Amino acid sequence: MKEIESMTIHPFGDGLLVELIGIDEHDDVSTVTIEFDIVDDNGEAAAREDIPSNYKEDVKAVLSKNGYSISNI
Repeated sequence: MKEIESMTIHPFGDGLLVELIGIDEHDDVSTVTIEFDIVDDNGEAAAREDIPSNYKEDVKAVLSKNGYSISNI
């Protein structure tokens, strides 16, 4: 994705979904969704899959802004 337009956190079951929406290299709408488990009551989240390196800082920032931290990034 060449440009991220929005980043949203959605509670989902016992975890979270982080959704990135933006524009890809063909100027089409693109989405990336990353699943997280909540691992403790302090808001620590663990990604269920590898986070693409070009999105790590954005994901970390949106989680932090919403009171979460990442345990495995």
